[in-house]
Amino acid sequence: MGISGKIRTASRVLKFISEYKRAGAGSKIDPDAVFFVTDVSDTLTGNLKCVYDLTPARFTKHVYAKNKHIHAQTDEDIRLIARGLACCGRVFLEDVLDFTEFMNVPEGQQIIQLWHGCGAYKQFGFARPDGQTGGVRVSKGHRKYTGAIVSAEEIRQCYADAYDIPLERVHATGIPRTDVFFDEACREQAAERILRKFPQLEGRKKILFAPTYRGTRIADATYDFSRLDPEQFIRQLGEGYTLMLKWHPAMAGNLKKGAPYPYEKSVDGLCIIDVSEEDINDLMMVSDMMITDYSSAIFEYLLTGKPIIYYVYDREEYADTRGLFYSFEDYVYGETAVDQDELIRAVKKENLMADRREVFRSRFMSACDGHAGERVCERFLR
Repeated sequence: MGISGKIRTASRVLKFISEYKRAGAGSKIDPDAVFFVTDVSDTLTGNLKCVYDLTPARFTKHVYAKNKHIHAQTDEDIRLIARGLACCGRVFLEDVLDFTEFMNVPEGQQIIQLWHGCGAYKQFGFARPDGQTGGVRVSKGHRKYTGAIVSAEEIRQCYADAYDIPLERVHATGIPRTDVFFDEACREQAAERILRKFPQLEGRKKILFAPTYRGTRIADATYDFSRLDPEQFIRQLGEGYTLMLKWHPAMAGNLKKGAPYPYEKSVDGLCIIDVSEEDINDLMMVSDMMITDYSSAIFEYLLTGKPIIYYVYDREEYADTRGLFYSFEDYVYGETAVDQDELIRAVKKENLMADRREVFRSRFMSACDGHAGERVCERFLR
């Protein structure tokens, strides 16, 4: 971060602290007020939206949603966040909210982290070893969480380490955003939405390409585009295939701001579509297989029962610089590939690896059964 960036950050923090104190700084907590806050999205999505929809009627709901990586936060935005954190008895987050580092958590207030990903894949927060933070400062706001959720009992300690909070604050409720995978009506509606918007997908074998980004900072999020030639990929697979490109939100935000992007949005005669604006759950449910790498999407995709392929051309380098909670082999329940030729062969195999899937489910997704949203509300909104 340059000097100008540090000045802007310091200015935001000072404004927040001032507004937080003005709002009462915890002295006027309303136990029946619930604050849903995200500064990585312009709307409530994922776990936040699921819990918002299931919140009992006796609670008053307040919402702040704005993607700070695309839109500058105004003084009014900071005032709204400060007031919500100072006055609401329950606060639900979906990601890091840097302002939490500068707030108090009085007795009776709950700060609940509904982390956007399932499982425990890339190390993050305080779980990352010294020297593997890539220069990214870990927010002390993680330590303010009074509650957090995970997708399986076995990985509770991973998240306790990442947030640097006691194990008893981490609960294996399951992840609310996965409930739709168990709802046949939701699955059908998702497929209908995607096919209505992209009718050219009808009747084709739909491959979802959804890698995570490379880089240590969201501002630098990118991908090595030389590793995939979409036109050649589809031509070699032959007729009847389509490739849906879904970039990580951090990278998609950078592309919106003009980051270099060598792929065309569509290619004449081939079915290659950039679907980065679409909901990842909808895309998973309409796809026939998924290609990814170190993305937490591997956990949700297990629930579809469809083939998955790991395109890990930089496996050793990535593990060395980011760190994984378990060995890479523990995450694999599909074919792996390190170049495009291997990738094409893996697509044609459609290997489900049934035995590996069950071991993976037990370790990482055992609490996801279609009722996670209900359990979150029972625990935190009583």
